[in-house]
Amino acid sequence: MKHGGKQQLQVPSKIVFELYRPREGGYVARAVGYSIFTEGDTRPQVAQNVRAAVFCYFGGKELSPTRIQLRFIYPADVDV
Repeated sequence: MKHGGKQQLQVPSKIVFELYRPREGGYVARAVGYSIFTEGDTRPQVAQNVRAAVFCYFGGKELSPTRIQLRFIYPADVDV
C-alpha cells in the first residue's frame, strides 16, 4: 500500500525470531520474514536488543507487533 508517496508497512500481531549461539559465544537473533537482525552476550541482553530492533524497524513501540516470540535453534550434526 502506498500513502503519500511512502509505502506503509503491514504490522503483524506477532513476530518470530530464531535465536542461536554462534561458536564465538553470545546469541544472534534473526526475524523470520523480516530483515531484522541483532545480537547480545546474554539471553536478557539479546531479548532487550530484539525489542529495540523491532521498535526501530516498525517505527516505534505503538506501531510494532504486540508479541515477540524467540525460538531457540540448536544445531545438530547428522551422519550421512
